[in-house]
Amino acid sequence: MLEHGMPEAAAFLEQLERARVVGKCPCGCASIDFEIDGLGKAPPGVHILGDFIYGDESNLCGVFVFESAGILSGLEVYSFAVDTPKTLPNPPTSGRLLTWNSRAEKSQDQRRDTRLRLANGTLFLVANGHR
Repeated sequence: MLEHGMPEAAAFLEQLERARVVGKCPCGCASIDFEIDGLGKAPPGVHILGDFIYGDESNLCGVFVFESAGILSGLEVYSFAVDTPKTLPNPPTSGRLLTWNSRAEKSQDQRRDTRLRLANGTLFLVANGHR
């Protein structure tokens, strides 16, 4: 997600190796908060680094990765017209994941079919079968 998000998102890739999940949303959805070893938990605030949609017309959902004060902060999962997902997308059944950033300078034909992949506790954006 960081590799395919906003231009400034790539600077947060090195924090992934030190990230651990320290909180979940109290509503029961799949949203999670990170703490970065050596940096601690980020202060309140949200600066979106990448926002993506997945699913089909009847089950359209989204997920964004965010930071605050230069610290990778978490993933927020949301829905458009269905209940908010309680789990992160499963790669074989996650469907298409497309960039949703209104500020992203990508045309519709430049967007590639992509999927989320969770491996060893790390969330990856997989494009055309490659991480």
